[in-house]
Amino acid sequence: MTVLVLHDLGGDSSQLASMLPQLPDVWAPDLPAHGMNAVPADAEALSVYRLAQQVAQGMPQHASGAPLTVIGLGLGAAVGLRIALSGVFRMDRFVAIRPSFTHQTLPEHLTIYPVLADLLGTTTYGTGIDQVMAKLVTTGIYNDIRSASRAAATEVERQITAPGARDRRMRLADIPMHPAFEAHEFDTLDLPSMVIADPTDPVHPLSVAAQWSDLLGAAQRVTPDRGRDPHGADAWIRHQLDAYLVGVR
Repeated sequence: MTVLVLHDLGGDSSQLASMLPQLPDVWAPDLPAHGMNAVPADAEALSVYRLAQQVAQGMPQHASGAPLTVIGLGLGAAVGLRIALSGVFRMDRFVAIRPSFTHQTLPEHLTIYPVLADLLGTTTYGTGIDQVMAKLVTTGIYNDIRSASRAAATEVERQITAPGARDRRMRLADIPMHPAFEAHEFDTLDLPSMVIADPTDPVHPLSVAAQWSDLLGAAQRVTPDRGRDPHGADAWIRHQLDAYLVGVR
């Protein structure tokens, strides 16, 4: 059994570590344009479809014969869903944490990402991030996010402060432009699934989690408010996964 763990847009392979129970044979790759991976020259390589293809090509060889469990957060949930829909691997279970991608091109709740890309594009080598942060906090879209969830606002800020953020800014501009699925694709998908939602995160809205839950025919679980207690929410997710993934160990 291999557990494939996929991070969110702008994150890296360590992002879900605090949410995971003890599991065997975990593979948590950095997506293209994340971690140490280069930004592809071709913007189409940053579509959810192509990201899923690249992850699938890098899967450990033994995963093609054993059942695969996939846990994805945000963009990682979308990439994991595309792997499930491809039918390439025999999958055992799928967990979508705070899904954010839909059938739409750049849904409204993801418009913060191209805004961040534009702000990062105004910087020059040798300048600090302070100027970018000062511009960010004057935008209505950031302040709306901060009003709804301090935890979500902190994740937005990390997109600017992350190592190599300026050089990798196109991932924020390009990836949200690509839809993750079409509704009819779920007609033949029969996969035990769970969707974990956040009640207040406007970048990963509860409404999108409900849509995913309905399309997957999956149970939905709603975390405690991460804006008030992010560590408590991670511990709650870890407990939910520990119960749901019985048999994976």
